[in-house]
Amino acid sequence: IVSGKVKNYRGDDPVELNIPFSEQYYKENPVFLKLDSKGNFHFIVKGKFPKIALLRYARKEQWVLLSPGRQTNGFSFHDLP
Repeated sequence: IVSGKVKNYRGDDPVELNIPFSEQYYKENPVFLKLDSKGNFHFIVKGKFPKIALLRYARKEQWVLLSPGRQTNGFSFHDLP
């Protein structure tokens, strides 16, 4: 499960989750996550093996490691430069 919060969310920019193909951004594979009115999001990633994923929001991006059976919680785009 990938979850987090966009602080000061205004409802304008989506959060994109992209699991790359061959370790590069894969433009044919974006998933746009739905946020609630407070900016919270969550998404279940299926699979048996760890995956690298790119989270993007408002021109900010962060690579994350997704591992089966482990949650990626508390990610905040507010913390990015």
